[in-house]
Amino acid sequence: MEHFDVVVVGAGLAGIQSAYYLHHDCPDHSYIILEARDDMGGTWDLFKYPGIRSDSYMHLYGYSFNLWPGPNELASGSRIKNYIKQTAEKYNIDKQIRYNHKATAIEWKNDRWHITLENRPTVTCQFIMMCAGYYDYDTPHSPIIPSKDEYAGTIVHPQHWTDIEYKDKDITIIGSGATMVTLAPELAKQAKSVTVIQRSPGYTASAPRQRAGFVYKHLWDDFKFWRFCQTNPADAAKLLTRPGYDKPNYYPWEQRVCLTIDNEFFDCVDSGKIRLITGVVNNYDKDGIKLTTGQHIHSDIVVTATGINLKFLGGVSIIVNGTSINIHDSVLYRGTKFTGIPNLVASFGYVNQSYTLRCKLISQYAVRILKYMKKKKYNTCIPEVDGPRSTPLLQSNYFVRAMLLYPGRIWKYSDNYFKEWFSFKFCNIKKGMKFK
Repeated sequence: MEHFDVVVVGAGLAGIQSAYYLHHDCPDHSYIILEARDDMGGTWDLFKYPGIRSDSYMHLYGYSFNLWPGPNELASGSRIKNYIKQTAEKYNIDKQIRYNHKATAIEWKNDRWHITLENRPTVTCQFIMMCAGYYDYDTPHSPIIPSKDEYAGTIVHPQHWTDIEYKDKDITIIGSGATMVTLAPELAKQAKSVTVIQRSPGYTASAPRQRAGFVYKHLWDDFKFWRFCQTNPADAAKLLTRPGYDKPNYYPWEQRVCLTIDNEFFDCVDSGKIRLITGVVNNYDKDGIKLTTGQHIHSDIVVTATGINLKFLGGVSIIVNGTSINIHDSVLYRGTKFTGIPNLVASFGYVNQSYTLRCKLISQYAVRILKYMKKKKYNTCIPEVDGPRSTPLLQSNYFVRAMLLYPGRIWKYSDNYFKEWFSFKFCNIKKGMKFK
């Protein structure tokens, strides 16, 4: 049975980042990266729908140790994946990746982790850095719509997009989130028509493709706007609701505020290339969709941009010293560790700022723990804290649906990068933690 000091689970953006800091700052620690898929890239390898791109500017979303080679821009998914691969190759991280190695269970016994792999031999390690993302790669959220079998056209979820011929087709998109805002204008370039059905409109802001200037000033400005939305929701709603568009039934940043590049989405709607309908889907029929109002929409292709299903810690089952662990019974410690689970950190990014910023803080914090444990000759570390009951980070349906999968309590979690930078860097590493 192979044994390593550290196992990184996931070879996406966060996994490669964690491996870099481990490789660079703890060169005496042996490690591998377990990747369930046949290529690295995570989200940017999975999603292939037309127009897929980042919602964060690359000089913050990219790695600080290997800067994005282009301007500070909202980049396409394929370019981001290539950037991740080039980074892994540059620092010899790619040699540590084991593809098609899907972790299904982790068990802590005899002071080490035993990682069960799908159709592979078990490996053991002392410490796990869980970078498996936050959603289910295999099963997106797909609400049941009656009479699906009667429909003669094509139904596709963006998470499972393949090479679909959509030129000169009537396309209906169900959904109002970031995927729809990105996908609809791209489809409208070639489709005969694009209709968007939304139960509630979403808030969408326009941003330039490239952003010049000092990136941390932009980060501060974006954070101040997010705080403005939290403290003045009615004013923020007025600011983000465009004349002539339906008003969302929630306030900004109760759910995500989407981004469109250079007014592209609004220009398509205003020119008639995209038709927005606020309503509820009732059923499919042979050649399209019917709404609860009775309105029929002819559709050659239906895109169910209805969201993701959250999945924490890669969906692995967890056993500690013979006891099965339910994450909901744990306290989330600093947004990365869990009471009842030793020697594990999980990378979770921000929902209101660039995802990678927090993953970097967690990677560096994990390295601090590993170096401290080595110096003091400790074998295990585990949080022993309590905290207030957790609430959804957003009121988006995918967060609300997943609350029973999420830790039931939290301890010292913040959505303020500037506050967390100081906290992770200078915190007393022993506070709330038991080392032995």
